[in-house]
Amino acid sequence: MNFDIFSESGVDSLKLEKMKKGGTLLLLYDDNVDYTKILTDYIKETISDGDTVDYTTTYRSPLDICRSFKDEELSTITKHLSIIDCFSPHYSFDDKVVKFSKQEFSQKGFKFFDAESFADVHTAANDSWYRFRKICKAEENQYRIPHRTIYDTLSSLIGFSSEELYFLFIRHVIASEKSYGMISLFIEPDSIKKEIKADLIRMSDVVIKYGTVGYEVIKT
Repeated sequence: MNFDIFSESGVDSLKLEKMKKGGTLLLLYDDNVDYTKILTDYIKETISDGDTVDYTTTYRSPLDICRSFKDEELSTITKHLSIIDCFSPHYSFDDKVVKFSKQEFSQKGFKFFDAESFADVHTAANDSWYRFRKICKAEENQYRIPHRTIYDTLSSLIGFSSEELYFLFIRHVIASEKSYGMISLFIEPDSIKKEIKADLIRMSDVVIKYGTVGYEVIKT
């Protein structure tokens, strides 16, 4: 299990190595940068390591991540990636383009789980767990292989819920996923409310900021 995508950040490789047994990585991004390539490369790196991935998107369209992979990569990527879509239920309204595009990507192998709330995200993650368990069994792996979760700008759900529920959710998943030996990646804007950012930093094992000049290590 490696973290090549963050090798330029300056994080102690031994610290990242310790996260093999479970841990939380927080990536804070400047509002004027595009982190799509980081996200795509991290997913590809994770799957090439033999892991499965849950990608939860709340602020970006799930179509963005689907379009970032090449056709020749899809058979491997889609089998080991679940997309938990909180964006479409809140922001797509009755946009048929989004609906038909998701159907098109589903035909290419992508698996979507719709979610409107933090509770729905938790339920979707459970459904994804059973999906990957079947895949592992078919691949003659009797146990669930190492798993990673990605929460992309999960804080945008606060507007449809509350800060209290946001913190209840992340404190639960961070503790739970770490106890199972999973690696959690939280991606949030650096401009997020100061109190929220401070709590996220406290709960994370490694914190990296990504801006126009590259990476900056905040916590190791």
